[in-house]
Amino acid sequence: MKNRAKYPILISILGIFFGFLLVGYIIGFQSEKPSLNMKNIYNYNMLNTFIIIIIKNTFAYFLLLSTIIFGKKIAYFFFGVNGYIIGLTIAKFNSLKLALTTILPHGIFEMGFFIFTGYFLINYINRNSANLKKYIVLSYFGILASAIIESTITPKLIILILQ
Repeated sequence: MKNRAKYPILISILGIFFGFLLVGYIIGFQSEKPSLNMKNIYNYNMLNTFIIIIIKNTFAYFLLLSTIIFGKKIAYFFFGVNGYIIGLTIAKFNSLKLALTTILPHGIFEMGFFIFTGYFLINYINRNSANLKKYIVLSYFGILASAIIESTITPKLIILILQ
């Protein structure tokens, strides 16, 4: 019986994320599209990019961890805002292929580990489940790995698409 409660949490997180992604995409698609400057991709500094990504992801990670203090609504808000921003971002691209190349390689891992973290945080709040520390550490290493992908592989894929 305990396992039944886990799936509605995951479905809620994914529903909020993808629902707001769709809303962000629709709003972004209907608004005027500023052109994204991809010319800088040829002159990017991998180490600086990695450091900036780590700082932003760590801030987001601690924001999500604040769910323990402020409650489940923080996690749901986190996924709604992230879905909305990703939807707006996808809508800015003139090419769906370029948008997916820019977001998917690292985004699957990054959002996957954020969802993993949110899922276990909400379960912890609901039941005070054990091993929360293990899941927090594991998911942060996953977010670090996605930052490596975002700063190394994603730019190279973008360059391939632009050529």
